[in-house]
Amino acid sequence: MGRKRRRVVGSTMYVVSPYPNILYALDLTKPGAPLKVAVQCSARSCRSGGVACCDVVNRGPTYANRRVFFTTLNTQVVAVDAEIGNEVWKKERPSQWLPSS
Repeated sequence: MGRKRRRVVGSTMYVVSPYPNILYALDLTKPGAPLKVAVQCSARSCRSGGVACCDVVNRGPTYANRRVFFTTLNTQVVAVDAEIGNEVWKKERPSQWLPSS
C-alpha cells in the first residue's frame, strides 16, 4: 500500500515536504493549483536536520476539526488552522512513542 503524502480537503490540497517539513496548501480551483499558503513550524526545535534511515519519513498531513496536522523528523506534531494557515500549536511527541535504540 502506498503512503499518502497529500490530503485534499474541499478545494485545497495539503502537501508536507521532507525536511524542513513545510506544509503547502494548493488551491485546486485555479489552473496550475497555485500556492495558497506555506507554513513551517515556527519553533527552532522543529528544524532538525537529522538523517533518517528509510526514505523521507514523511507520512503527509492529516485533517480534522478544521485543522491540518503534520509531524517533523524530530518528533514535533504541528497543528495548523486550515482556513487561515496559522500555526495553532505544536507539541513534542512523548519519548515512549519513539523506538528504543
